Amino acid sequence: MYEKLPLYEDYEKKIIYYLYEIIKEKNNGKIIIGCGFPFFFDKYQKLAELCQYFVTSKHSSFYYQSICNTISIDSLIDEFDLRNIFLVVFSYTDYFCLKRLGSVGLHEESVLFLEVDDFYTEVVVDYEQIYNSKEIKIFGNTKECFRFRNACKFAGENQIKVVAKNALEVGYLAMRNSTMIYKSKGNNCINNLYIHGGSYIEFYENTEVLIDNMCLGDYARVSIYNGKFKAGHAYIGANATIQVYNQLTIGNNCLISWNVNILDGDGHNLMYENKKNYAKAIIIEDNVWIGNNVTVLKGVHIGAGSIIGAGSVVTSSIPNRCLAVGNPARIIKTDVSWENIYINF
Repeated sequence: MYEKLPLYEDYEKKIIYYLYEIIKEKNNGKIIIGCGFPFFFDKYQKLAELCQYFVTSKHSSFYYQSICNTISIDSLIDEFDLRNIFLVVFSYTDYFCLKRLGSVGLHEESVLFLEVDDFYTEVVVDYEQIYNSKEIKIFGNTKECFRFRNACKFAGENQIKVVAKNALEVGYLAMRNSTMIYKSKGNNCINNLYIHGGSYIEFYENTEVLIDNMCLGDYARVSIYNGKFKAGHAYIGANATIQVYNQLTIGNNCLISWNVNILDGDGHNLMYENKKNYAKAIIIEDNVWIGNNVTVLKGVHIGAGSIIGAGSVVTSSIPNRCLAVGNPARIIKTDVSWENIYINF
């Protein structure tokens, strides 16, 4: 199959090229519909450009507009003959769209999966298989505390620890040589979470966590020790560190680069002048780009569309659509905008 591709020595490039040829061939006779946000868009750009539409939920349609036209699941079903559709699934970020199309007659032969994880050896785990997998470690009363709603994939050597009796709702979880530790007694729901090599995410104490669609780069570390954590469509870069003691909100279409530190507390108690250093909530609104080696400290509110320059230390709030740089970060430009040339989330 790959012998006719001598210019592509890298196995992954061969796969992508081969998938490109499949979609291109289907494009001659069918309408190509994309589904699921294409993580690592720099790899999948040519594949995404072959799609006439991306079918999405209402809450995520904004993030596909840089690729092509979007269409709702209802409009797709009403306006198109499913026999004339070829569905390209980039990820499970809109899993319900895939499920619904299958329920109304879209044949499995008309679906092509382009998961990044297809390039790795993986173990597919569902509710019944979890007890038989050597790759997954579960502690505690799992039937009460760990519930898979749709699909989970685990690639490589991973570890999931569950030691509480409260339900953790998981829509889609992809892990690669990474760890998730769950010790929470709070209300937690993960719709889509990708954890890359060496990264981990921890839930502790009375946390409330809602993750819509988040990707952790290599060796990223997220620890929710207490309070609330909410993330929309967000990419967290390699070696990033996030610690939550009070509250952290990350909006949609947020790009957080490598070596970024986000801390809503000091980690240890400090008493002075009859005062105590309490943790304070951090809010990062939609469409925020945080450059590499940035530190965001407690009490900060970063407005929608703003950019934080590389190496900055953010100690006070930044309004909407501002470019801030320095230590401490100061606004140097207003009314700015930015565009994802290489979309990694």
